[in-house]
Amino acid sequence: MYKDYQTYLKIMDTQKSKNVLATRTATQLGFANLFKELCDLMSVECVVLDGFYKMFSETPTKFKLYDFVKHNWLCITHQNQKYMIDVF
Repeated sequence: MYKDYQTYLKIMDTQKSKNVLATRTATQLGFANLFKELCDLMSVECVVLDGFYKMFSETPTKFKLYDFVKHNWLCITHQNQKYMIDVF
């Protein structure tokens, strides 16, 4: 996917919260990192979770699976309850 490790590091650096704020652009990981940092500043427990979602196309009789797409979610804890958040 990436040509070399340095390219990978450069791309991951653009997803840090300070760069997301500066450029106002990011992938789902960049927005998740920014949200997590905001939670950390407010002392809210937050974890970034890696995963995927399924892209579907609706047909008249059923859903047809197209692809699995990498995605990131957040799990926050508030008053001993866990909440899943999607920021993208």
